[in-house]
Amino acid sequence: MALELKIISPSEEGFVKQIVWNADEIAEYVAGRVGYYKNLVYTDDQIVEAKKDRAELNKFISALKAKDREIKKLCLQPYEEFHQKMQLIIAQVEEPVNLIDKQVKDYEDQQKAAKTEEIKKLFEEKGFQPWVTLDRIWNPSWLNKSYSLKKIEADLSTIQHSIGEDILLINQMGEGQPAALREYQRSMDKTKAVEAGKRYIEAKYAEQRMAETIDRQRDEEARRAQEEIDRDLGIAPAPVEAHTEAPEPVSVAPAQKEEQQQAPETKKISFSVWVTREQLAALNKCLKDNGIKFEQIRN
Repeated sequence: MALELKIISPSEEGFVKQIVWNADEIAEYVAGRVGYYKNLVYTDDQIVEAKKDRAELNKFISALKAKDREIKKLCLQPYEEFHQKMQLIIAQVEEPVNLIDKQVKDYEDQQKAAKTEEIKKLFEEKGFQPWVTLDRIWNPSWLNKSYSLKKIEADLSTIQHSIGEDILLINQMGEGQPAALREYQRSMDKTKAVEAGKRYIEAKYAEQRMAETIDRQRDEEARRAQEEIDRDLGIAPAPVEAHTEAPEPVSVAPAQKEEQQQAPETKKISFSVWVTREQLAALNKCLKDNGIKFEQIRN
């Protein structure tokens, strides 16, 4: 639009450049009065006079503010009329601008939608893992007109290679691999995945150590309970096996040999019984009374 806006009236020289008034006279008068009142000290008997002086000064201030508003209104009145007309004209011009803007935006959206479909095809051709979706690796800059499909394809290859290297590292984590892989599939963050794998291993070994400690405590408690039962029944503790020198051969007199030959043959029988404490005591007495040699089998 080649039409030029021109201000017909007032001309540039006709605009108010300065509002001339007796500013110096008023300022000199105020300075004197202010100096007077600033140095004035009222006594208790002069409070009524102080209130009168305050009212007089407030009245003077109100008169100054009223004149200020009056001059501002006079100066702004022609501008307000000009401003209202200008806004109407601007609104008329903005209407076609908005229509054109909508058409441009619709065209750009169509171009972005078409490019998005091309990017989807490139993504599918790459063959990413099933849990890697396009929205998870999406780069908004890909839709810029200056970002070519060739460069986007190169970006996809770089991302795919990076994911492969991350998974290769995760697969070397041994027992922590499943936990690390789950975290990587969730966040696609290698650092978080490695930390998850380490936490899993630490938790597992901590659980194993706790279980071993509990087992040892249970065995110790069972051993002490058995020793207490043995003491109650008068059963001697199991002998501790130790390496001893072979005994010297003992010569046996003929009479002793004959006596040994006449001794009844004994047989060792192993069996298990389920008894109460009282039954065990009775069994122990029976064995001892009949001269039956026995020993407790410890598992």
